[in-house]
Amino acid sequence: MDERKCIACSRCKNVCDYFDWDPTKIGVAIFVGGKTSNTGTGPRLPYKVIPWLPVNPPEYREIVAA
Repeated sequence: MDERKCIACSRCKNVCDYFDWDPTKIGVAIFVGGKTSNTGTGPRLPYKVIPWLPVNPPEYREIVAA
């Protein structure tokens, strides 16, 4: 792995020791808005509405309630 190119996307978590992977801390963030633009003004970034919610399958009650 070339650490200079790593963007911490976590796709290599199964083979890489770079991440401290803990499945009990899995969660999601909820963002609203945002869009890409080709008008020359650049992208509009989304707003972070909820910074973290736990992921509890199979019902995902916390995410659905949000």
